[in-house]
Amino acid sequence: MLTSIHVNVNPRDMLLPSNRSSRLNTRNRHALYGVTAVLRDTENRLQKVVLGIPELVERHTGENIAAEILEIIRSFSIEDKVGYFTLDNASNNETAMSEIAEELKFDPVQRQVRCMGHILNLVVKSLLFGKDVDAFEKSLVKEEPLARASYDQWMRKGPIGKAHNFVPVYEEFLAKAKRLFRDARKGEGKRILPPCLEGLEESSFINESDWAVLRTFDEILSDFHVIVQVLQGDGQSRYRSTGVREAFGSMTDVLESFEFLRGWLEDAKSRIERHPEPEQFCVNINLGWKKLDKYYNTLRDSPAYYAAVALHPSLRWDYFDEVWGQQHPGWVDEAKEIVQRLWDTEYRDLQIAVTSPEANPPLLKRMNISAGWQASVSGSDKDVADPVEYWVLKRSEYPRLSRMALDVMTVPAMSSECERLFSTTGLMVTPLRNRLDAGRIGLIQTLRSWLRASIIEDVDSILLDDTALQEAVGRDGLEERQE
Repeated sequence: MLTSIHVNVNPRDMLLPSNRSSRLNTRNRHALYGVTAVLRDTENRLQKVVLGIPELVERHTGENIAAEILEIIRSFSIEDKVGYFTLDNASNNETAMSEIAEELKFDPVQRQVRCMGHILNLVVKSLLFGKDVDAFEKSLVKEEPLARASYDQWMRKGPIGKAHNFVPVYEEFLAKAKRLFRDARKGEGKRILPPCLEGLEESSFINESDWAVLRTFDEILSDFHVIVQVLQGDGQSRYRSTGVREAFGSMTDVLESFEFLRGWLEDAKSRIERHPEPEQFCVNINLGWKKLDKYYNTLRDSPAYYAAVALHPSLRWDYFDEVWGQQHPGWVDEAKEIVQRLWDTEYRDLQIAVTSPEANPPLLKRMNISAGWQASVSGSDKDVADPVEYWVLKRSEYPRLSRMALDVMTVPAMSSECERLFSTTGLMVTPLRNRLDAGRIGLIQTLRSWLRASIIEDVDSILLDDTALQEAVGRDGLEERQE
């Protein structure tokens, strides 16, 4: 029997390639929702599959989104197996979660995990652009990279804005380099600006002080890049280039990532006087820290974050005592209450198949079993690199606690699988396949993922009446599965 199935949902407006002679070019934009799932099969192997790519033809309201997702969930008869949802912070997603939760009878706040990629994107925008980021983005003129209105808006953002404006200027400069050299020779030694720089004020150019600011931002953002690289993994354990077997994208890494980035920004604030334009740096770093702290405080909404760390054999409650114990002891108590509540309400009395006399201990022992595991630390626990494998091996000793640990640890930290799905879809839909409708696209990508996961062995050709599409599903899916 399958255990909890965690669902990723992410929207994307896709403009499919068009045949230039077609009169229907304007109809090739599809509002698609990627719906993927992460689950453990009967042998506790982690699987990632596509459940569907529904097209939202009506308004993007939470009710409409929920209706599409519920239809997919019901079509697979997995209503009683749905675990956590990884979503971005859009208000319509909040509404969708409420609708889904009401139908499936669970707490929508506790079951929603916020995509870390989306959170870090918002933090970095605040860090770079300051306050009123949304208003700033809406004010930009998107038709032309160097439209005067957009150019002036970016210039108000200091060195970051200058650097942004410099990119199209530099590209135009390279494209017209031959003309520049020719005009320079005719100018007989006079200073000749390339056409793209004519009329720009001296303040538009990046000076030495600006480069110092940009280098500092690059230093700060480098660690954000590392965190994103870690959290966008698929959670599957593999041997890496270092020779170590590791898994990235685990829920166990989220709290540590928040703590690391908060500390990094606080340290940057303490070194502010060493940097050029310290006042501007102070404002931007504070805004970035506040945005990060806003979402840091939402971690308590879902028990998955704290439980994944508390049940990691090399971390346990010691991690909470280490990072919070001195300054915020109340936070440690709150985290313990949240995790205990999850255990009491969903796992303590869980009915499981009896495999040993210890599988169904008396109620009093089940109440204390979590605390008992926390106290039973072996010397090798500190070296555990794969907590999922650890808990798979502990199933007979701690059947319910291992189920809880495996459920929370396999929740995706980011909606990366949806992004990878859209990338694959874009590669599949070539100009020669420009008439594919959204239903066929979803069917092909779903079957392709099932082939890779060995859920199905082959695709009946009657499902695909297009030879090219049969090749795309059969060849790509089977080859990737064999690797």
